[in-house]
Amino acid sequence: LVCSGSCTDPSDEISPIYSLWATFIGMYIANYVVERSTG
Repeated sequence: LVCSGSCTDPSDEISPIYSLWATFIGMYIANYVVERSTG
């Protein structure tokens, strides 16, 4: 389920929360990959 701002769903308040979680998880995975590659 990918929405690029052109969705008119009633669950509009879930978007910033999902974006925040995606950023947090992305940073965590990036850090994990760096730790693995340099480890």
